[in-house]
Amino acid sequence: MFLALLCFFGVSQIKAQQIFFEAGPVISSFHYTDSQGTALKDLQSKTKGFLTVGYRQILNDKRNLFLLGSLSYMGYASEGSSAALDVHYSWDVRYIGISPGIEYTFLQHRDFKFFLRAIPSIEFLVHGSQTINNDVYDLKGEDEFDSHIVYARAGPGIQFPIAKNAMAQLAYSYGYSFQIAATGASQENLNISTHQVSVGLVINLPGCNCAF
Repeated sequence: MFLALLCFFGVSQIKAQQIFFEAGPVISSFHYTDSQGTALKDLQSKTKGFLTVGYRQILNDKRNLFLLGSLSYMGYASEGSSAALDVHYSWDVRYIGISPGIEYTFLQHRDFKFFLRAIPSIEFLVHGSQTINNDVYDLKGEDEFDSHIVYARAGPGIQFPIAKNAMAQLAYSYGYSFQIAATGASQENLNISTHQVSVGLVINLPGCNCAF
């Protein structure tokens, strides 16, 4: 998976100085408009999980600015109901995301480093289902869902060394997807907002001169 990421970003000639791994919960909220252009109200957030693997490249002599590239497996879900229509509906989707990014360390206190990250991503559906009452529908092949979505994500974090060549990190990010364009006469579209909390590990690669 990491090799595929390097190929995608065309960094085969750049020596990635560090690799990182992250995992944690994703709280997602769906903002959905149906094919008649009616926004569904009272959709409830649900929690899924995500896993990320990536590389981290130092960009400056101060060693406080980094280029990031990552591949992620993301889970999103939401549910709601309408008493007037006597209907309950829910969504459960999984995406593979490819993300470039920038990380900036704005403060260091002893061994603790505080940073900000901006990580846009493009994501592709690998599995998705919509449930209406007891009927389950596969979202693969549905234009409004089975297309790429583009995310903007940003947030702060903290890093601290746990070994000579490794450091742990805790991070938070807020994300919001760009609208999935409706096709044809349909007005169906979806935006997803997310809150992510992650625990991660950054590891120096052999030959990396990047002391923590």
